[in-house]
Amino acid sequence: MTRPLAWIAAAGILVAAGAVVLLEPGEQLAQGPIVVAVAPGEEGAGRNIVATFGDVRVGEVLELDSTGAKYTTEGVWVAVDVVAESVVSPTGLRSTLEIDGNEYLGSERLDTDGIESWTLAAGLPTAGTVVFEIPPKLVGGTAHVRLAGSGTPRLDSVIELTVDLSTLEVAPTVTAFAAGRVDP
Repeated sequence: MTRPLAWIAAAGILVAAGAVVLLEPGEQLAQGPIVVAVAPGEEGAGRNIVATFGDVRVGEVLELDSTGAKYTTEGVWVAVDVVAESVVSPTGLRSTLEIDGNEYLGSERLDTDGIESWTLAAGLPTAGTVVFEIPPKLVGGTAHVRLAGSGTPRLDSVIELTVDLSTLEVAPTVTAFAAGRVDP
């Protein structure tokens, strides 16, 4: 091989190596969850969870329908009605709400009335409300509500609803519905 051809071959190998590095998926893509995006009322199915999102409400005080207990926060409440069930094996439910890169976990203040305290079973839909406490300044943003089986959702599926919170009125009180099984 002549010297100029060797240099051209070496340059080609370096360009190909650079392309491989540039095209390598980032950490989020390689390790992140598999998102199943849905609209309100549309059923989303993942590896071990099926879920449907209902109404989304924002309020200053959260009231539990089963006991009338009222919960306050320094921020506002985002309440999202859901129906969920597992697909294969029993699992818990993990909910998160992401706004502008900030992630909020579903509130545990509902205790046993919250759907996240239930074990989801295959073929037995469970309905309830997931609730999030967020700062009032974030109510004007776009929120991504995500549901997954218990544990970390890395490399697993999550059911996601995107909501423009600026289109929702902040009510004085919003109701959270206690979790319970519903007819399939």
